[in-house]
Amino acid sequence: MRKVILLVVAGLLVLTGSAQAMSGGTPVRNDVPWVATLALKGDQPLLQRAGCGGALITPDRVLTAAHCLDGVDPAIFEVHLNARVLSGDPGVVRGIRAVSVLPGYEILPSPVDPDNVNWSSAKDDLAVIHLDRSVAIAPVPIAPWRPRAGTAISLFSHGTTGDAWRSSR
Repeated sequence: MRKVILLVVAGLLVLTGSAQAMSGGTPVRNDVPWVATLALKGDQPLLQRAGCGGALITPDRVLTAAHCLDGVDPAIFEVHLNARVLSGDPGVVRGIRAVSVLPGYEILPSPVDPDNVNWSSAKDDLAVIHLDRSVAIAPVPIAPWRPRAGTAISLFSHGTTGDAWRSSR
């Protein structure tokens, strides 16, 4: 069976059915410098400011989840690329020039607890972050085809789910 390397968000595009959370995983390998971390600007260590993940898709664009930037000023964030260990390696840091959200994005309240944003899901949950300047890092290699059902894929990311970073402001 062929193993296709895809980005988390690309992998979500091929899934059907109800939304599923991901957890667990293994440390990021050295050959994935395109992994991005969206973090609040500040003086605290990156690990304390990090909120969402993403992937470099061109030298000046990062693909992430739209819910990470929903309802907030993107100027309060910075993007860290190739930060292999959030507690000790900030990687390459860039500011955000602009954000483009996929049309149709919306938060879908949980039927169990509609008022709890941490239990929500989202529709068309994609956004592109336009960096303030390019980086000299190769973008994520994206498969040129959609994998067939049952094909093994690799997912790369780190971050939190829900609204954790908002509660720390």
